[in-house]
Amino acid sequence: MTPAEPATMSEAEAVAEAEGRPSSGGMTLHSIQCMRFVAATVVVIYHAYISFVPAALAAPTVGAAYAFGFGKVGVHIFFVISGYIMYLTSFGRPGRFRTGQFFLRRLVRIYPIYWIFVALYLAVTAMLGIMPLLSPMQFAGMLALAPASAPLVIGPAWTLSYEIYFYFVFGIIMILGALRGTIALTLVFVGSIAVGMVLHPANPLAAMATNALLLEFCMGVWVARITTRHALPRGIGWAAVASALVLYGAGLAWGYDRAPSAIVWGVPSALLIAGMVVLEQTGRSGLMRRLSWLGDSSYVLYLCHILLITLVLALLRTMGLAVPLALLMIATTVGAIVFAALFHAAIERPLTALLHRAISPRRRLVAAA
Repeated sequence: MTPAEPATMSEAEAVAEAEGRPSSGGMTLHSIQCMRFVAATVVVIYHAYISFVPAALAAPTVGAAYAFGFGKVGVHIFFVISGYIMYLTSFGRPGRFRTGQFFLRRLVRIYPIYWIFVALYLAVTAMLGIMPLLSPMQFAGMLALAPASAPLVIGPAWTLSYEIYFYFVFGIIMILGALRGTIALTLVFVGSIAVGMVLHPANPLAAMATNALLLEFCMGVWVARITTRHALPRGIGWAAVASALVLYGAGLAWGYDRAPSAIVWGVPSALLIAGMVVLEQTGRSGLMRRLSWLGDSSYVLYLCHILLITLVLALLRTMGLAVPLALLMIATTVGAIVFAALFHAAIERPLTALLHRAISPRRRLVAAA
């Protein structure tokens, strides 16, 4: 028995867990899948903009740079979703939480695909003559997603360091149970953030462990707990989504760099996720259901897009081309989405399912018998 795979877990639920799809009662939560895709896509658009402005010989305006900077919100949506999924897959079904199996499932979900893309990045950058020179310690830290080294090859991988740290703390604390664990998790993160505000630690690990971004994971955990234990009316869902949009707009208008991002972007992201889940629970899931499949490859999309941008930039330099910025951004974003979907279907999905089955206690018991 595992935290995400109690003895009563169905085959459909097991496959969903292996692919990283949040499910409840064997049914995929299409709202969460859609938001995973949206979060990854806005990050891609933001990185495409800041990368292609020089290549397109376009002078970035302050207003455009600020507006595209909104794409950073995708990271905050991801963090809220991560907290939501961890609670849902651990406590959304009957079964005892087991820290060991929780860690195994998280490591299998994150590291193998990440290492594949590290190899791809190193191969491509070596071919282009721009491969980063890393010391053995830096290389080991990068592979382990240590905070100081995680972004040395894949820039956006710094967020995975936060994911790994959250998994570590969640896996230990949630042995207390759903409610007591959620309260304790929140208190630990709030306390560590308060310490960080006083000490301002310079050590990368300590700085991460005291960063206010950790609150966004807690927000996701609380959203999952509330929406799985209470049948909220549809009006609450619409109100939460509307409030999120208003707060996003207010952050843009007021200045999203004038306050901690956990407040400016984290709070509306939590409201957005809560509202979308409630709307799906109350029957408003038609569009979400049609777009849900795009969320399956969101992890690959997040990992691959900088590599594709790098290849496009190299091609532009080699051919001496100046392509309109809008065309570059659209083509690269669409290309990244297509590549991610194909990679997910051909490699990520079968590999993760295989590894998931390999660590399944039930499968091992059957094999031993």
